[in-house]
Amino acid sequence: MTAALSLSSLAGGTDHRAEWLPAGDGHPDCSAALMPLLSFSAADYLGQFQRLLPRGRVWHRGLRMVQDADLLTLMPTWARLQARLNTLIAEIFPCSTVDLLPEWEDTLGLPDPCTGPLGNLQQQQAAVCAKFVARGGQSKDYYIAVAAKLGFTITITEFAPFRCGINRCGDNLYGSGWAHVWRITAISGLIYFRTGISTAGDRLRSWGNRLLECVMNELKPAHTILLFGYITPTAYLVDVNGLDEIRDPIGQPIEVPQ
Repeated sequence: MTAALSLSSLAGGTDHRAEWLPAGDGHPDCSAALMPLLSFSAADYLGQFQRLLPRGRVWHRGLRMVQDADLLTLMPTWARLQARLNTLIAEIFPCSTVDLLPEWEDTLGLPDPCTGPLGNLQQQQAAVCAKFVARGGQSKDYYIAVAAKLGFTITITEFAPFRCGINRCGDNLYGSGWAHVWRITAISGLIYFRTGISTAGDRLRSWGNRLLECVMNELKPAHTILLFGYITPTAYLVDVNGLDEIRDPIGQPIEVPQ
């Protein structure tokens, strides 16, 4: 009885019916149970293997003989394979994949020239998931949301040709070429030429962001011309319902820690 108990604890034998796990669509947030995932221990596989052995006194069932212990050493491999099969459900969905991440990156064309090489697993999963679920769009809200996911706060300005009867005195005299021009304005720190640090050939002043410009140029409608404007991150006070509120250059409220 003692040997049986020790071998049983070694095998981790439990009632597998209590270990069934709900399976969704592979997404970690999915809570709907579509089908049970079977979870078998080494002891479960040992019992099934012993049922396939020939009948007779030599072929024992249970966990009391040396033969049983020898067979038990082979069963954890099958238990691990079963566990890996269960994880394949999550691997199918790109937002939760780990082992199939290289295949999903090749399918979605990642890393692309905009993102460049990604540093860690979380960044790779986020890039794969974002590109897979993206549905596209051409509205201001869509591009503002894309920029926000990249960590930028932007405003969008659309231009139109000057038209008599619509425009008025003081408006810009844009020609017909401005019909499909729009501009993204973002906050960007300026880098100035500094004596003792900069060298001959460096720009006297530089600004911009390669990631933002690359992504937006990839997403913009093909017939449009996209311009980029950058302003320095200087905050200012505005009066909102009698209360002073700090806003950034684009006009977005800035939360100040208390």
